[in-house]
Amino acid sequence: MLAALNTSYYAPLLRGAQLGSREAIHEAGPPELALARLPRVEPGLVPTGSAALLNPAAPGCSGREMHWPLPAAARTAVLCRPVEAREGLRAFGGRPDARRLARWRPEALAGPVGALLRLAEAGEESLTLSHSVIAFATLRRAFLTEEARERFWSAWRVPAFGQIFGLSRELLAWECEAHQGYHFDSGRAIFEVYCGDGEPELLATSLVGLRRPAIRLATCLTGRIDQTVCGCGRRGPRLVDVRPRARAGRARAAAVGAGAGQAVLR
Repeated sequence: MLAALNTSYYAPLLRGAQLGSREAIHEAGPPELALARLPRVEPGLVPTGSAALLNPAAPGCSGREMHWPLPAAARTAVLCRPVEAREGLRAFGGRPDARRLARWRPEALAGPVGALLRLAEAGEESLTLSHSVIAFATLRRAFLTEEARERFWSAWRVPAFGQIFGLSRELLAWECEAHQGYHFDSGRAIFEVYCGDGEPELLATSLVGLRRPAIRLATCLTGRIDQTVCGCGRRGPRLVDVRPRARAGRARAAAVGAGAGQAVLR
């Protein structure tokens, strides 16, 4: 919240909730109590890449850090920049030359869902994989749907794993090898199930995205939070039954705009 207070977008929302100073934020108690004072940030007027969401006091965004649900592949081609500095990773950008990509012989692919779908639809037969596909979904961007997962399997015959990132390229939630939902660390992110009009919606708050804070951001995803032990053996919260909300529900929410305690964001 201190990072958000440095942005021109969130500062008035925090002041309106009596959270307009360092002292007030500390006195508010646990993050969940402070969040309860703030409006749901609804898509609408301010682009997520807008300077209004930028905290100029934070360091620049580092390379995207991935979670490996399986032992890491020896060679992973990443369809975006920048990425974490790690042996075996090579960034090719969102629209790579398929032949150049195939010559590097990657065992795994990683990148935004849209970039991966473009490559799968291109039908480049010389590109074969033996490990996995890791599909990135940034908040408010394309999510790994079951249809996309099936398309990746049809193209490359390897499992696909979804990962959800915040606006500062920080990892918020990830699928494990059990495919029983998206794990998240409560020290890195808070997810809420918002039950307004229509289908429930997941709201995301990043606790580590200091460059471009995300607070109670509407995700256009529905799902629920499960606290049972996952099939992989990991304890802790998971997002389960996650999927895009029905189009009608999104349209109703957009029509509400900034009213009824909602702040507007696109």
